Amino acid sequence: MMKLNQHKRDLESEASKKKLEVLQRSDKDDCVSVLVESFMTPHDPIATWICESTGNLSEQALEKRMRKTLKYVMNGICGTCLKHGVVLGSRDEEGRLVGVICCRVPGDPTLTRKEAIRKLLTHGLPPPFPHVFSWGLQSIKRFQSLDTMKETSRNLNRKEEKQYWYIEAFGILPEYRGKGLCATFLGCVSKVADDHGHSMFLETQSASNEGLYKRFGFETVERKNIASAACTREQHVWFMRRE
Repeated sequence: MMKLNQHKRDLESEASKKKLEVLQRSDKDDCVSVLVESFMTPHDPIATWICESTGNLSEQALEKRMRKTLKYVMNGICGTCLKHGVVLGSRDEEGRLVGVICCRVPGDPTLTRKEAIRKLLTHGLPPPFPHVFSWGLQSIKRFQSLDTMKETSRNLNRKEEKQYWYIEAFGILPEYRGKGLCATFLGCVSKVADDHGHSMFLETQSASNEGLYKRFGFETVERKNIASAACTREQHVWFMRRE
């Protein structure tokens, strides 16, 4: 626990040098909003894959499903990282939150059964489940494939003796991209990871993002189709590590 707290303090100290803000639980709604908007532009491949229909689904209906699904997922990620990890944010001159990175710290506890039940009671069932007749069984099967992604990440890191920082979610609003924020966020976390001799780990769902993260020292350790045999279309995920 002492090491865990030290890791958090070191990241918080480095964040202040980079003019990044350590976000609190009171910032959760804003964190979720930034991540949802970030993943909507362009459309996140996994969210699209989960929400798309084999029938005639309008673009407006697809976007509505995607926002609902992303909000559910990001609520869980932000809640966990605000409690157990560190969430950093960047604000513009008006004080608006424009970028967020959610990190799990080396040594932080995994989600307990009690917390998983509390999360379910707080946020309810994942969006595809209550709407099975309109969304279809494929959406449920695809949402469940997210467990395959997380299990693959755990197995890959279980093989490594080195402790790691897990970037669970990272997003910058579209109008603030290309201004150096990506380098600021990743540079902040990588500086602390390097100082402690830790690696960094993340997943991404597109080849373009793979290329982006490679520019910051990440390498792909595995590329995997996370779709179950029951799914009609594949969805690949790139698992990446920075030593």
